[in-house]
Amino acid sequence: MYDARQPDALRGSPLRKSTLNIDLHPTLLELCGVSMPEGTQGRSLVAQLKNEEHPGREMFFIEHHFPDQCFIPSSEAIRTDRWKYIRYTDNAAPFEELYDLQTDLHEVRNLARSPQHRRQFQAMQQYCTRW
Repeated sequence: MYDARQPDALRGSPLRKSTLNIDLHPTLLELCGVSMPEGTQGRSLVAQLKNEEHPGREMFFIEHHFPDQCFIPSSEAIRTDRWKYIRYTDNAAPFEELYDLQTDLHEVRNLARSPQHRRQFQAMQQYCTRW
């Protein structure tokens, strides 16, 4: 069980492992000592809170296919710690983006058509299609 009163040399330091909002539920359950119901999505982040080894995620898939419910275009994406690939799937906006989050944290420079990043673009494109 995590004890927030324990001294922690890294308290207030950002954690660099990938997490998702679905990780909040299993984390809170574990912190409260409640067993996780079968089929719960997400991973508990308690190990990260305790500065123990936590695998994080190598990559994750994001999708937004809710037409007419908001102003966000329909899209699919793959995200790793370093790369983000986005494919807009609306007929009105067929468009792809690739960002190197290590050098472009604010996603200003779209590398999707960059010859130097062609191999990475194709790999991310294939991951997204396969997923």
